Amino acid sequence: MVMEDPLTWIFVVTVALATALALIAVRGNLSIVARAGALGLTAMLLLTSYTGFTELMSRPKPATLEWVRGGESPATVTASHLRENEAIYLWLVFKGETEPRAYSLPWDIEMARQLRRAERQARERQSSVLMKSLRHTDSNESEPVFHVPPRPAPPPKLAQAD
Repeated sequence: MVMEDPLTWIFVVTVALATALALIAVRGNLSIVARAGALGLTAMLLLTSYTGFTELMSRPKPATLEWVRGGESPATVTASHLRENEAIYLWLVFKGETEPRAYSLPWDIEMARQLRRAERQARERQSSVLMKSLRHTDSNESEPVFHVPPRPAPPPKLAQAD
C-alpha cells in the first residue's frame, strides 16, 4: 500500500473513527459529552467514507478485487491503455450492462501482445474485442484472454422460383 496515496490516508482516518465509535459504544453509560462526541465522530466517519468512495470512483479497479461480475462471461473491451511494466488498463462492458467499467490487470507482456493483436484484428474486421473473463487472465493458458468473435455466417440466399 502506497502511503502517498490519498485513498490510503482516507481509509486510515475512517478506521480510526470507526474504532473510536466502537470504544464509545462499548463503554456503556455515556454522559452527554460522550454522546455528543460520538455524534461528531459519526459525522466525520460519514464524511471520510463519502470522500473515500468518491476517490475510488475515478480509479480502475484491480481485476483481482472483482467479486460480483466478470465470472465466466466474456466482456467487450471498449478501450485499453498499456503502461509497460506497470499495468494493463481496460474499460469493459459486461453482458446485460450498458456502462463500461474500468479495471487494471497486472502487467504481462504476452497479455499485452494478445490485446494489441485482437485490437488490430477487430479494426480490420470492423468488430469488437472480447475478453474471456476477469477470472481467467493468465496468458499461459491454452486459450487467449483477448479475442475477436468469429464473423457471423451470412444469411442463406433465397432460392428463386423459375
